[in-house]
Amino acid sequence: EPLIKEMLEMAMAPGMVHGSIRQLLYIFSQIPMEDPIDIALLDFCLNNMFNPQFEPGIQSLCIKIAHQRCLCEPELLREFNLIVDDRLPFVTHTGVRGTAQRCRKNQPEKKKKNR
Repeated sequence: EPLIKEMLEMAMAPGMVHGSIRQLLYIFSQIPMEDPIDIALLDFCLNNMFNPQFEPGIQSLCIKIAHQRCLCEPELLREFNLIVDDRLPFVTHTGVRGTAQRCRKNQPEKKKKNR
């Protein structure tokens, strides 16, 4: 866990090269989700999913990581969905748009109430 925090601090450091950020985010995407959720990583990803200052590869990885981390918490998943629904109409890059749409589709089904 201390290594993960150190890697996250590196990714969020000002002036970090985009290629290095992308590599660190890829590593984070491969690490099994821990309980409790790492709030700093989730915050970074939610805040940068559609950040035009980052290249599309970083945005897509942020979307994937945020989605993975939010799946276990209904409240977080609602927040993820709100952000995606709000920002998706303005996304011009097809890779970022496709990643967001796939994550939006790949969610647990809501249980329907019997009437």
